[in-house]
Amino acid sequence: MKATLTRIAARRRLAVPWLAAAVLSAAPAAAVAQIFLDFEGIPLTHHYDGDGLNLGGYYAGQPGGLTFGPQATVLEVGGSVNHLLYPPKSGTATLWGEGLDLELTFTTAPAQSLSLYYRSNADVFLFAYDAVNALLGSTSGPASLGGDPEGFLDFTASGPDYIARVLIVGPAGAFVIDDVAYLAAPVVPEPAHAALLSGLGLLAFAAWRRRS
Repeated sequence: MKATLTRIAARRRLAVPWLAAAVLSAAPAAAVAQIFLDFEGIPLTHHYDGDGLNLGGYYAGQPGGLTFGPQATVLEVGGSVNHLLYPPKSGTATLWGEGLDLELTFTTAPAQSLSLYYRSNADVFLFAYDAVNALLGSTSGPASLGGDPEGFLDFTASGPDYIARVLIVGPAGAFVIDDVAYLAAPVVPEPAHAALLSGLGLLAFAAWRRRS
C-alpha cells in the first residue's frame, strides 16, 4: 500500500509541471517591446542632401512594417537642416516632409500607441486612423523652435481598433520630427490556433487526472 501511494505521489509531481506548461502555452501573446526610431545612421540615399526624397520602407523590417511617404527624407546637422531653429531631439538626424505632410503606415500589423517629438514654426496635428481608414482620434501641439522645449505628440488607441496609419500635419516645409516610438498591438492567436491550444490544455488535464 505504501509503495502504491509513493508511485502516485511521484506521478503527480511529474504531471503538474507538464500541465502548467500546457496551460501557459494557451495564454495570449503579449505585446512586443516598444520600437524606437531616431533616424540616425541611415544611408545617404535616404537623405535630402543625398537626393533621397523618400525614407519609404527603410524601417519595414521592424514589427508592424512601418513605412513613410511620400517624400519623407532625413536632414542632418551640418547639412540642410537649420539646427538652431529645428534641432534634432537626439543625435544629429531628423525627419522632414520636403514640404508635405508626414505619413506613417503600419503595413503588417497595427500599433497600439505612438509618440514623437517635433520642431515647428506653427501648430502640428497628429491624426490616427484604423485599418479601414476611419479616424480613431487626433492630438496637436503648439509651435516649438530653437531653445524652447521640444514639441511632443502621443496617441494611444483604446482597441479593438488599433493604429494602421498616422498623418502628421504642420506648416509646409517648416516642421521636422524625431525620436518616433511605437508599441505594436498585442498579437491574438487565430481562432483555429487558439482552439488547438485550448484542446492541448484539456488533453494535458485529462492525462494528469488519469495518472493521478
